[in-house]
Amino acid sequence: LTETLDEYRAASRVSVDAFRMSEDDRRALEAQEELLWGLETSWPHYRTFVAILDGQIVGAAASIYGANAVSLAGGSTREDARGRGAYRALVRARWDAAVERGTPALTVGAESMSRPILERLGFVKVGWTDCLIDRFV
Repeated sequence: LTETLDEYRAASRVSVDAFRMSEDDRRALEAQEELLWGLETSWPHYRTFVAILDGQIVGAAASIYGANAVSLAGGSTREDARGRGAYRALVRARWDAAVERGTPALTVGAESMSRPILERLGFVKVGWTDCLIDRFV
């Protein structure tokens, strides 16, 4: 789990780079990081996790906690650290957190890079989600 604003910011940078956000979206997100961190630390239903390799944050992912399940969101790994288990470790850490909370059912929306990893971990496709994108305000 992220423990400080600096870790949260580093996790955000990993995600921004991995998802190839535009410069406008990057700046908008960076402008909101302190507010988002404050919300995350005061609201128990959303948490950001990090993967650390050689002392550096190389992966980031979030969990959204519901009454009966946990939704895995935004899993990403720095390009230079891919293939070294960071993404799988983030899935495991979020699974363990779900079990601790008594909600050991996971859902995830995955794109082309994540889907094969998740399928090897036992996830199966049960449906799809249409995604509407709104710009940061």
